[in-house]
Amino acid sequence: MALHTTQRQPQLHHLPATPETVHWGYFDGTLTPRLTVRSGDIVELETLTHRAGDAPDLLMDDGVRRVYQEVGDRGPGPHIMTGPIAVEGAEPGDTLEVRVLGMRPRLLYGSNMASRAGLLYEHLGQRQRATVFEFGADLALARARFAFEVPAG
Repeated sequence: MALHTTQRQPQLHHLPATPETVHWGYFDGTLTPRLTVRSGDIVELETLTHRAGDAPDLLMDDGVRRVYQEVGDRGPGPHIMTGPIAVEGAEPGDTLEVRVLGMRPRLLYGSNMASRAGLLYEHLGQRQRATVFEFGADLALARARFAFEVPAG
């Protein structure tokens, strides 16, 4: 079934990352949508890093801390996913076009992990290493604040 954008103005939606709107470590097509939109709508979607525990004083605010404390159902994977989002009229097997119109960090810090699944694992002597970055106010540059080895697990 093809979805077509109608002549109506797109509606703007906001889906925050909260314990009620995220799932941690798994995909599940049977989850109840946390938001339903129409083709052409715009969604402002909050996302969280599963690496916020690397430097909680920099990578967590009260909302992130609440997700870490309250989400107990964690699957085998590491990622925190906000949603799902349903699109009216879409059916299983349909291909949906999604455009990223912009990104804005929640906090001015981020984390990167070089691990067994990453390209730098061999280069780092088969060690896992996390690096915490600080973004400049204009977001044009990020500088490493510190890094540390992460025990294999």
